[in-house]
Amino acid sequence: NGIESGRLSLKTSRETQIKSIETEFKVNIKNKKILLSVGRLVKRKGVYWFIDNVMPLLSNNTLLIIVGDGPEKTRIANIINKKKLKNSIFLLGRIEDDSLKNLYNIADIFVMPNIKVKGDMEGFGIVAIEAASLGIPVVASGIEGIKDAIHNEKNGYLINPYDAKSFTDKIKYILKNEKGMKNFRTASKKFTHDNYDWKRINQLYFNEFKKTLGETKK
Repeated sequence: NGIESGRLSLKTSRETQIKSIETEFKVNIKNKKILLSVGRLVKRKGVYWFIDNVMPLLSNNTLLIIVGDGPEKTRIANIINKKKLKNSIFLLGRIEDDSLKNLYNIADIFVMPNIKVKGDMEGFGIVAIEAASLGIPVVASGIEGIKDAIHNEKNGYLINPYDAKSFTDKIKYILKNEKGMKNFRTASKKFTHDNYDWKRINQLYFNEFKKTLGETKK
């Protein structure tokens, strides 16, 4: 799998992007730290677990924006209400691509807190490398297909599933060290483009085809 470099990049300012999101979804996100989760809302994505175990440990200035739909949506909405986190967690459902681009560009951290579910393995983490391609720090569970996309401390951070303390500590560290994360963001962006840009992936396929054809001719 790969990504098209620059597809998610925007020329507008962060302030303009934030205003657009606030107007469209009637939310207040200005001067907040934004965690972003994108994907189908199924149990293996770990969103319910993250809300239940990690969000209560983060500061009130930290917001979680959830994009996606699926069978877990009602359950997630219920726990948001139960824990009185309606001002800290926004469940947006499916959204247009332009809105998703705005969200990627204003996110401080991309979270992918997957858990293991028997018979439902996570595939390649395409949304994770999309985030990493913009230099967004990715904090994700180090399991299954996510490990094919995110390489620890190169284009994100891999955490053991169900480890609420490590998720919390890593998120807090990133948010408190904004200036110190600049080098990581630059390196993460470069690593992701160098390894997952479609031009590179296409070349790898082409080389493999040539190798296979050469062996066939022999």
